[in-house]
Amino acid sequence: MRAASGGGGGGLAAVVPAGTYFKDIPTGTANVGITFANTGNWSATDDDLSTGTWKTGTGVVGDYAIRWTTTAGALTTGTSGSWFPLSSSITYGIFQTGSGNNVCTGTVEIRRVVDSVVIAAGVISLNATVT
Repeated sequence: MRAASGGGGGGLAAVVPAGTYFKDIPTGTANVGITFANTGNWSATDDDLSTGTWKTGTGVVGDYAIRWTTTAGALTTGTSGSWFPLSSSITYGIFQTGSGNNVCTGTVEIRRVVDSVVIAAGVISLNATVT
């Protein structure tokens, strides 16, 4: 579950933790999501409790913005298609209540705020299953 990355202008660089994040439980409600925090880190509520760093370059988190564009399924947390400043944290997520499976896939892009150049992009898939 690693990333497409990029950099450029002024040492700003970022990584999108591309891959599939699973939450599989036997009963109840399965919630799976990924949070891009205003600390420069990311974390997922998947089975592995995956974590990492999205901000790999210089500057402050306010120098970056993020956008999730859904390509399949639908988010239940977070907004698809809109740029969001990473000076605040944002979570993209889905849930499945009762037996079944819910999947949402999207392209995630991180850009420099100063000139709107995308410096990292990748595809993330969220998979919530109640068996």
